[in-house]
Amino acid sequence: MTTRTTTRSRMNRQLSALGNYHPSIPLDEIFECISSNYGTVVQEDDTPWSGFLCGEKGNANMRILFPDNSKPMYLYIAWEKMETRTGYRYEMITYVS
Repeated sequence: MTTRTTTRSRMNRQLSALGNYHPSIPLDEIFECISSNYGTVVQEDDTPWSGFLCGEKGNANMRILFPDNSKPMYLYIAWEKMETRTGYRYEMITYVS
């Protein structure tokens, strides 16, 4: 059985491994890091999160629930679209708190 701190650290290592620069916001990969640790990103009514992130710059806080009904964690995503020599990329900061 893992502790809450261990689970959060594991998720943050996996999110960090995704890198900070992407051609689009990799929500599927981010949510896979959460679900591989038995968490589910949910909306306000506790249903699985569905939606999209829009804008050239922004941030989002999303609640993560676990099957054992422990205290929820939160996924933080911040992004900014930036121009590069080869087109546009998103710089992202993602972590679980």
